[in-house]
Amino acid sequence: MASNPTYFLDDHVNGDQILQVDRRWIYGGKIEKRFEFSDMLSLNTGIEGRYDDIGPVGVHHTVSQEILSTISLHETQEGSAAAYGEVTWLPIENLRLMAGARGDTYSFDVKAIDPGSVGGSANASIFSPKLGAAYSATPWLELYGNWGRGFHSNDARGITNLDQQALAQGTGKEGGARLQYEGFNFTATYWWLDEDSELVFVGDSNSVEPRGSSAREGYELVMFWRPYDWLAIDGVWTHTHSRFLDSPGAEFIPGSLEEAAELGFAANWPEYELSMRLRYIGEYPLVEDNSERAEADMLVNFRAAWKPGRFTIYAELLNALDHDGKDVVYWYNSLLPGEPVEGVEGRLSRPEEPRSVRVGLKYTF
Repeated sequence: MASNPTYFLDDHVNGDQILQVDRRWIYGGKIEKRFEFSDMLSLNTGIEGRYDDIGPVGVHHTVSQEILSTISLHETQEGSAAAYGEVTWLPIENLRLMAGARGDTYSFDVKAIDPGSVGGSANASIFSPKLGAAYSATPWLELYGNWGRGFHSNDARGITNLDQQALAQGTGKEGGARLQYEGFNFTATYWWLDEDSELVFVGDSNSVEPRGSSAREGYELVMFWRPYDWLAIDGVWTHTHSRFLDSPGAEFIPGSLEEAAELGFAANWPEYELSMRLRYIGEYPLVEDNSERAEADMLVNFRAAWKPGRFTIYAELLNALDHDGKDVVYWYNSLLPGEPVEGVEGRLSRPEEPRSVRVGLKYTF
């Protein structure tokens, strides 16, 4: 995949285009077993494993995808194995308790296949417990709460070469209520998430890199309503407060959404369907001090389909309002011809597709 996030910042003559290569074989498997000890007690347990044989994986400096030099080139093997179990217990009517645990172990082996690259190896393991409870207060209302720990792994090249944290742990908890009455469903949840390390996109290198610890919290409202057999309405609204910890004056997490929503209408008959979907993304910070922010964006799409027999003939109107918005926005240093040689800090974005029509034909065997 070729890209050029900084234009002419590093190479004023040839430009900064990079070609990222990645070839891999992935092997894996999973065995799971469920035990029903009684109507009140059950156990779900299993083991799984995965092995990634990646090579070559690297980055080249290119012009029109013709290689000028190699920035990094490696062969990487990453293996993982895990065992897990979850117990569900119903001590009294309407109350469900859950407890589980998962253990993961990882092995990273990186070999340099270019003189300018560096290899290495590392191993890491982690234990992730969880607890949950749900209580049916009425036939149509359930209250619930969950607590648990999880993790994400970082790039094997950074783990072995740059001494980055291999497995970054996160602790999450949530509480909420589910309401279900005939054709109407509504869920309200408030949640908290603390992470040892954030992954943040870095525009200068067109990659993500681990940063400091963070705390996030927010709420989510989800609705589904079927007022008639042929009509379905669904909606989602989320709000999130995200901050780096121990970073006074630079606590905002670039690219972390603060508000997002979707609203959809779908009408379905035996041979026809009509639908509309609205997507909203609110403002969000582009830099750590929140001095630059991306603007809010809204997108509306329509779809119509005719389904004679096994065929589906459809048409979609995308970006129906022809909104001149941005799919994604970043803030970093780049250089275009005529600009100062040190580059210019500014926002770089990918625009949304203009209003367009897409038609298609599908046949179901």
